Amino acid sequence: MNRRFYVLLCLFLSSMFALPAQPVVDLNTSHNFVGKSMLVYEDKDANLDFEHISNLPEEAFVPLDKEIFSYPFTSSAFWYVIKVDNRQKILQSRLLVFEAAWLDYIQVNIISPAKQQKQYELGNTFNYIKRSIDHPFINQEHNFEPGISYIYIQVKTRDPFVFALSILDEKTFLLEQIDQSLYIGLLYGVLFAMILYNLFLFFGTKEPYYAYYVLFVTAFLIANASYNGYTFKLFFPDSPSIQNWMQSSSIFFFSIANILFAKSFLNLKKMHPRLNLSSNILAVLLIAISLLSAFSGGYHYHIILAIGLSSIISSFIFAIAVTSLYKGNISSFFFLLGSISGLVGTVITALAVMGQIPYYNYTYKALDIGMILDAILLSLALAHRMKITQEEKLIAEKASRTDVLTGLFNRRAYNDISTQETNRHQRYKTDLSLIILDIDNFKNFNDTYGHDGGDNVLRYLGEILENLKRENDYAFRVGGDEFMILLPEANKAQATHLTQRIEEELTQRPCTINGIDTHISISTGIAQLNETDTDITFAEKRADISLYKAKNENKNI
Repeated sequence: MNRRFYVLLCLFLSSMFALPAQPVVDLNTSHNFVGKSMLVYEDKDANLDFEHISNLPEEAFVPLDKEIFSYPFTSSAFWYVIKVDNRQKILQSRLLVFEAAWLDYIQVNIISPAKQQKQYELGNTFNYIKRSIDHPFINQEHNFEPGISYIYIQVKTRDPFVFALSILDEKTFLLEQIDQSLYIGLLYGVLFAMILYNLFLFFGTKEPYYAYYVLFVTAFLIANASYNGYTFKLFFPDSPSIQNWMQSSSIFFFSIANILFAKSFLNLKKMHPRLNLSSNILAVLLIAISLLSAFSGGYHYHIILAIGLSSIISSFIFAIAVTSLYKGNISSFFFLLGSISGLVGTVITALAVMGQIPYYNYTYKALDIGMILDAILLSLALAHRMKITQEEKLIAEKASRTDVLTGLFNRRAYNDISTQETNRHQRYKTDLSLIILDIDNFKNFNDTYGHDGGDNVLRYLGEILENLKRENDYAFRVGGDEFMILLPEANKAQATHLTQRIEEELTQRPCTINGIDTHISISTGIAQLNETDTDITFAEKRADISLYKAKNENKNI
């Protein structure tokens, strides 16, 4: 009795701790991501063949607890076992679809209900034509016989280890790809629009940060098209080795372009020389690491460094954007917002493909979403930067045409404006007059009150000229104590009237120097352009003669 109780107890306990039976996938319907129906075995030395694996006991395999299996970079090979059931009495054609387009080597062994074996070899190290359907996802079609079949799948890759298997009929697969095509069309359409728009702006403005933005977005498109298999399909279908190197190299290229755009947009060379130096060093290091790892470490280390450094670069760019904003670079605000979305997307995608966080469609596509937001926000940042640039140019242009002491136009501005008004005078036959004036005995003010007193006199006269001239007149300080007034659509009589008003103002309103009210006087020369004058210099000479005569007679004309 005791022995019988003991046997029953053992059977009960063993049933409690036994592994659950492996689920069976019903082939009557399509199945996306069948990870939870699979068992997995890690071949750490990657040297076991199918015969060895097929003879392992079921207990050697571990059930998967998630639909998509992701793992950090590894040199191991993983074997997966899945049990499928064709409940029809006829053959059923199904596609095995592997959604990580970069997997190097996939060996599929299918054991039919009659114990017959069929083997396929797939992956990114084989020519593109090996795929059953022309699609960037690695795929293999197989006709399943009625009954239960076993699928053994070996996967090895030098890239991030992501295993996502779907078992679908061809129609279902192609219909699902319509949504994927719409998504890719939207993503690429937005980014291509940004590229073209900013390329046109670059050709129109010649501002280098537009060119670097185009380089940055183009680099992302190349990287995205590469690791999603589009470049394999379109450009390198017979060159899998080139396709593999394209995947890692394009990520390095994207990181370098990211640095160059940030440097240019944030104007680090001028605004933050130390950050600019750090950025230059980092860009050079990236190039050096890319080349050294490619030639000495091979593709496996090249892709590890490319993905790992991409997150570091995004973090660095975020940091310099924060620093730039903190130091008063207002244009970095939108750039910072874009950097945040790009950083978050890059980090999430990098962690997902390296197996540090669960791999889902939205974690894998996080970089895409982040880049769309990044591209839009950076376009806003570029627009704001252009506005600031134009304002800075206007300020610089105005400063180059403005006399610092009086605030009037200077000699350079006079040359430009007089040429412009002379051309208008000749074209429309309008009047154009010129007044030249200077301060009588100006040297005495400097000798008596010092140069500060002389500057005060110049500012005082400049203020009077600015206040009394008409709205469409131009007042200039062209050197020393010499001033000019250009009067479009005014004849000599009207110019004479203006000089009289200026003299009256000087008489009624003394100049205060060091608390002392002092009256100043001016001498003027007036000339009007004649129809025969080909340029303003003819009128200038007549006004100079008039001024010289006024000084000699010690009166104003």
